[in-house]
Amino acid sequence: MNGVDTLALLPTGGGKSLCYQVPALCLPGLALVISPLIALMNDQVANLKMKGIKAAAITSHLSKREWIDVLDSSEREDLKLLYLSPERLLHPLVLEKITAKKISLIAVDEAHCISQWGHDFRPAYRKIAQFRNALGIDIPCLALTATATPRVVDDIVRSLNFRNGYQVFKKSFHRPNLSYNIRLVENKVDALIEALRAVPGSAIVFMRQRLKTAEVAQVLKARGISADFYHAGLPAQLRKEKQQAWMDDKIRVMAATNAFGMGIDKPDVRLVVHLDIVPSLEEYFQEAGRAGRDEKKAYAVSFITAADLRKIEQLLQTGYPTIDEITTLYQKLHEFLRCAVGQGQWDKFPFSIQKFAQYVNLPKSKCYEILSWLEREGYIALDDEVLQQSKLKLYLDFRDFDKRYAAHSDMVDVVKAVLRLYEGVKHSSVDIEESRIAYAAERSEKLVRRVLYQLSRTGDADYHPKETDGYITLLTNRIEKKYFTINHKEYNERKRHYLDRLKAVKSFYQSTTECRVTMLLRYLGEHRPQPCGCCDFCRDARKARNNDLNPDLLRKASENEWIIRDNTGKILWKNSVNKS
Repeated sequence: MNGVDTLALLPTGGGKSLCYQVPALCLPGLALVISPLIALMNDQVANLKMKGIKAAAITSHLSKREWIDVLDSSEREDLKLLYLSPERLLHPLVLEKITAKKISLIAVDEAHCISQWGHDFRPAYRKIAQFRNALGIDIPCLALTATATPRVVDDIVRSLNFRNGYQVFKKSFHRPNLSYNIRLVENKVDALIEALRAVPGSAIVFMRQRLKTAEVAQVLKARGISADFYHAGLPAQLRKEKQQAWMDDKIRVMAATNAFGMGIDKPDVRLVVHLDIVPSLEEYFQEAGRAGRDEKKAYAVSFITAADLRKIEQLLQTGYPTIDEITTLYQKLHEFLRCAVGQGQWDKFPFSIQKFAQYVNLPKSKCYEILSWLEREGYIALDDEVLQQSKLKLYLDFRDFDKRYAAHSDMVDVVKAVLRLYEGVKHSSVDIEESRIAYAAERSEKLVRRVLYQLSRTGDADYHPKETDGYITLLTNRIEKKYFTINHKEYNERKRHYLDRLKAVKSFYQSTTECRVTMLLRYLGEHRPQPCGCCDFCRDARKARNNDLNPDLLRKASENEWIIRDNTGKILWKNSVNKS
């Protein structure tokens, strides 16, 4: 409000959006809000319009004609807030239209994305400083983030060209009502059900794979627990309905990927569970922080297995794409899109990651990993539909299935392939890939689709083929192979930072010698001399003192079990105990 450049570090649920929405309404002119979260931008614009506040959004998902229409309408209407994807900032038409307006402030949401040392670095954010210079450096800038290490804070301030006299407003990351727990278990689902029965109230269960969200929700419902699933591959309207049902307490548990929860203000979440390892402690802190925003007692629990720890080791060895892999896939991508050298900037193409993976003869996961690298480096932009898949649920009576359909060998082979590949397809609608089914059944993809359509028409299946392949946008012209270079020094530094983040995650999971909160806050640059007293380590240490055990060797396996290990992780002693 006073025109001072400001960085605000506020924990999840700290009201970051109000920090720019209120000044935007009080100050004359148009406030620009730069954000990478397209769904959140669209939701905020819709909510502002419902309140009679004029707002609009220009995202990377809009076609050129669509976002030009938004700019043209902004000249006719007295907009107070215009949300922008960072990819659109320096387009000449955007600059031309916006520089002609009176700008009240520039708000940069998710500001950690500007830092190459942040957990979600987006090179397009680096354009903000150039964009700001084009508008006039005297326009105040407000940067907001929920998590940032000291290195990231310095990078944000420098990258946004903050003026002398800037201020950093930081609220402590410590949440005294939130208990962090890491549990080593053999069966995650059983442990999850036990936790949900022990902790009443709303809950979120995070996992990395979309298919698992539906499977976990189905298991919970079968055990009498109200649950649903959510991921970015679902249609927008369905996501909205699921989210609202959970907000209204019609659904207790949401099994979801990290696409769920951004911008959601539900204060009474009592439990957040992670069933998979997280790629960084920043992401863990943000996701766990969705519990207990009402400042009442809440729990963040991560269930891990020995296999998870081996997976971290594998990621430390092979999880970062090599320079050769990146260079080769960059050229293969443009060949696949039939884009010539020196052409392509701002062009938008229908894109199937399954077909591209087949084209380059690589696993889909590897392709996505390298495409994500190219997106982070500012070469491309992928929309959510790229990873969306067809959906299928089978209602067939499988008794004497082979005999009844003996005359339809194609159908039998396709259904058997489906059952081998997708275990949960008899219980709930699951994501499928027709190409995988075709390969497993040794049939053509066209025939697989025909069989699934036929089953759907007879009521034996519910088949929803993917309607669109999604889109990929090229943000630069294609670079000839001999000129496409990667700075080895920057590459090695970013790879080292990637590995350091994973090592921090591994240490957080495996530590038996330190308070969880102390570890988290130190990672985020905050010193806390006293243990929190309520995380699993602190509780175990308290129990150990009461039982004359060494707390440095304790590792909890479940609520009713203690394990003592030596420094190599070998179990020395295991015993059941009564709950305290």
